[in-house]
Amino acid sequence: MKINNKKKAISPLIAGVLLIAFTIALGAILMSWAREFFVTQTENVGSESADQLACSSKVNLAFVELVNGYSVCNESGDNLRVLITNKGTVDVTGIKVQVISADGSVSNFENKTVLATGEAMKYLFVNAGSDMQQVSILPYIDVEGSPEDRLCSDPQITSNEIVSCP
Repeated sequence: MKINNKKKAISPLIAGVLLIAFTIALGAILMSWAREFFVTQTENVGSESADQLACSSKVNLAFVELVNGYSVCNESGDNLRVLITNKGTVDVTGIKVQVISADGSVSNFENKTVLATGEAMKYLFVNAGSDMQQVSILPYIDVEGSPEDRLCSDPQITSNEIVSCP
């Protein structure tokens, strides 16, 4: 039986060189992707940190203290009336109100009226529920370079005393 030895193959030396070149090219592609990924992630973390710092150091909402009334009360059965003041150093561009009912359900309301530094405002939220147990208010602020306002999860103000309005 005769074996046909006319087939040619690459030498082991050339195969090794090609394998090393392929590995280097793949490594370069991977490093380029990783560099871009980490730069983007670092920028995002830095932006989030700056936003959180602005929220915690420049925002200070408080309930208005009234002599003969309540700053958080149930008006006309199921409407929520809230009186708050902005004691911070930046304008609040809106608020998000979370109402927790006796059955544990949560209702969210938003109002995008600007509350300037040093001002107080009365908000009325219709159909908030008649069995309100807790009200939390979270501010929105304008963050430089961001197209949307930033919702600050901290600081927030909370009231567990919701009574009928006088």
